[in-house]
Amino acid sequence: MIENLPPITGTFPKEGDTQDVRGLQPHEGFNKAWDDVLDRAAKAWHKEGEDPVEIDVKVELFARIDIWNPGGIGQYKIKVSQLPGS
Repeated sequence: MIENLPPITGTFPKEGDTQDVRGLQPHEGFNKAWDDVLDRAAKAWHKEGEDPVEIDVKVELFARIDIWNPGGIGQYKIKVSQLPGS
């Protein structure tokens, strides 16, 4: 059992990236943030060459709303935290 893993947050677009996401459907933005969080978790929570692990997590979705006319999501974030006892 792996214990006390730090939370990981994936984002799309990355902080400071000026990519225009106005035409992007919300599920597409969250899919890209999910890919980022999985990549970060693989690097932080697992060592290459070791057996695969299964970790139960809580998943939280966040978004930054940018106001233009009419406005929309400007950044997508997904945070995963290890569930106690997993």
